[in-house]
Amino acid sequence: MNVDESELESREYEGVPYFVINPKSKKPYDPRISQFLSWLKGIKDAINKNYLKVIYLFLLNPEKDILESYTLKFKYNTDPNNNTPDRKTPDYVKECTKTLLAAISLLSEQRKVNEDSSISIELQYNNGTPADYEPHNFGASSNAYCRRFSQNTHLLGILSTGYHNLKAFCSQRPKTPALSLMETEDTLSHKGKRKITNNDDEERAEKIKKLEHHNLFDTSGITLSDQETASSFFHVNNEENEHCICEIKFSHVDLFKCAECLHFCHIPCYGLLYRKKSANILCVDCELANGTIAAENLVDIKITAYVRLVLYFYKKTGRVPKELDGMTDEDKYATFRKLKRCKIIPKMSKKEMHKCKFEEIKVNEDEANATLSLLFPDKDPDSAAL
Repeated sequence: MNVDESELESREYEGVPYFVINPKSKKPYDPRISQFLSWLKGIKDAINKNYLKVIYLFLLNPEKDILESYTLKFKYNTDPNNNTPDRKTPDYVKECTKTLLAAISLLSEQRKVNEDSSISIELQYNNGTPADYEPHNFGASSNAYCRRFSQNTHLLGILSTGYHNLKAFCSQRPKTPALSLMETEDTLSHKGKRKITNNDDEERAEKIKKLEHHNLFDTSGITLSDQETASSFFHVNNEENEHCICEIKFSHVDLFKCAECLHFCHIPCYGLLYRKKSANILCVDCELANGTIAAENLVDIKITAYVRLVLYFYKKTGRVPKELDGMTDEDKYATFRKLKRCKIIPKMSKKEMHKCKFEEIKVNEDEANATLSLLFPDKDPDSAAL
């Protein structure tokens, strides 16, 4: 899928490089670029009419199997009494745009696209869209890819203007700036074995040094309002609309419904042990969209969620579920490191951590109970045991 460089123009946004289709090109565009521009025309029409709900972009091999997939989800503020637009400052929108562009830029470096690959774009519309509506260059399909693939769960970023809300997901794990920092922490041993060689390394090392002096768990990014609203807790198995930051499906776990996007999330991932009341709880994606938490904190929030799951299930069942082995090796190693630093599990080498399974770990009950009190602010000593 190589495209002539003359067809593209390199630009930069707040220090983040990206490419756009060259608007000054004097020769006819590559047919693939012309097709893409035609798609964009139809997409723009659907957005302007508030019809567009989801864009699916599929990268296909010559056999038309899905190699990669990307999902863009849209929401619109159509309520004139909603004050959301007032909360979205230009600086906030700029920072969200920068974060999303950075994630996409890093993602493009992870995999080279084969020349024989092709792209397919599919659209899903909101309820109320006229049945005969078809934007430019799009038509009805009875064999759409979006009906046959596993939903993307890796969050690339969120962009919210107050009038539109965009969430971007991808099939492969994004190498975000925050993830890069965590990898650097692993390579810069706390014993000082690596030698600093340049200013960039010194700057990263200083950030890591500051991180080491912070609390092991930063729970400030997860908020729980005291207001009573329509949000409620559920006790279900693999709810269809489940979308939790941990990205793991459990056969039996308590869920809550996000008050804003209505996705279901695991209560332990958000520091809740008991389904004792309804509350106005937002998922991490919506907190990010509202500016309550910063994108650079997502990695630590996710690893904290994994530690909470270990403590929750151990408290509830006396064991750690094997489903946790479904996380990536990178997340597994980071979770084991945090558990080890809290003395919840015995000391293990890096090799042992990569080989160990969650259901095999030996939990120090005293340390687990101490950390439980820290990570579950709703813990009620007078409540019945789980």
